[in-house]
Amino acid sequence: MTCRYCKRSHNYRPDDLIQIFGDMDTDDLARRMKCEQGHTGLMSVESFSPTGKEAVGLRIRRLVAIKIQRIPIWRED
Repeated sequence: MTCRYCKRSHNYRPDDLIQIFGDMDTDDLARRMKCEQGHTGLMSVESFSPTGKEAVGLRIRRLVAIKIQRIPIWRED
């Protein structure tokens, strides 16, 4: 995945992305992902199966944990 604004590129394992977003097409995934730097716009998403030579030294981001933000919603009684 590459941010079209800041040109940062990251590689992810497909099973990690499925765990977060569910089973979806790569075009839909580009609309759901956002740049970590806060830039707006679409991400460029490509499926990539590296060969042996390409896989050497390839950095892949792994999913460690999923944090869910708890935001209180108040009501006046």
